[in-house]
Amino acid sequence: LWMNQEARWRRIYLRIADTAKRYQNKEASLLKDPDLALALKWRKGAQPTAEWARRYEAGFAFSDAMAFLDKSRHWQLARRIIFISCIALAVISLFFFQIQLQVTETTLLRQSSGNVTDAVELSAEGDTQGAIDRLNQAIEISPTNNDAYFYRGTVYLQKGDKANAEADFNKFLELGGASEKRAEAQKFLAALQEKPVAKSRAVSPDNDKQCAQLVEQMFDSDRGTRIAATTTLINNWKDYPTLVPVVLDKAETQISNKSGIINSLLVLERSWQSQPNQSETNLERVNRLIETVQQQSNGGQTQERISSLKQVIPATAPPRPLKQSGEDKDKGRPRPIRQSAKP
Repeated sequence: LWMNQEARWRRIYLRIADTAKRYQNKEASLLKDPDLALALKWRKGAQPTAEWARRYEAGFAFSDAMAFLDKSRHWQLARRIIFISCIALAVISLFFFQIQLQVTETTLLRQSSGNVTDAVELSAEGDTQGAIDRLNQAIEISPTNNDAYFYRGTVYLQKGDKANAEADFNKFLELGGASEKRAEAQKFLAALQEKPVAKSRAVSPDNDKQCAQLVEQMFDSDRGTRIAATTTLINNWKDYPTLVPVVLDKAETQISNKSGIINSLLVLERSWQSQPNQSETNLERVNRLIETVQQQSNGGQTQERISSLKQVIPATAPPRPLKQSGEDKDKGRPRPIRQSAKP
């Protein structure tokens, strides 16, 4: 057993010495694992000396062979340190990159949200195109800003652009958002996707009741309910014969409800376009409503709706034909000549 171990140690030493000699002659490289691990294990177990090495005539100094072994060990240790340092540097760089990315994303989201806020204000002032431009910028800066899609959808609804409004509400739901806005978006989509009525609705107690409920919802405190009701009325009730007087009845008693008045003006405009032959009474009432609203403190959106409504209705009611009295009817007729009595 001892002889076998000695023979094994001898082979390992001679291999180390040979490699060291060739390394000195630039014919080989430093030892690497697994050869280096085997050589280090041999040195630790055998604990060789110069006197022991002289037995085997390696043709290379023992001290030089051990120096070669140490150099190989140091070089591998240095490589490991460099490797670990590179990994650590990569991890640190990735960490700081992620922080910088988060900072950048936060900055972009803040800029995008600022554009959304500006757009909401522009929409309230009646500048729908300006609002859409700002919302387009918001989405360009941060394509995942779900609020930008939601508000752009509402502005498209105001402009009557149903296709783009539906696309934006679907994108908002896809990205996710606040539960309240999700409920509103679903209401808008339900109203947009409601199939238009092929023929005009016939006047009936049930239809009168449903129409009145929708008009009532135009003045609701919930924004989603207001927009959904307005959209439904425009899409499916604008031809209903009693829609205009029902809207006027409600609007005349809710002048201070700004949102409801804006919705009423829009519904009246679309209904008048669909039913231009309105009664003289309706025309007089609409003109009175416009005059009353104009006396209030109004924003740009209300003024825009008033201007649009004025373009589709006559400025004043047509004059009623005067009834002719019996005396007037006789005017212009030749009077018969009264013959005197015979003498």
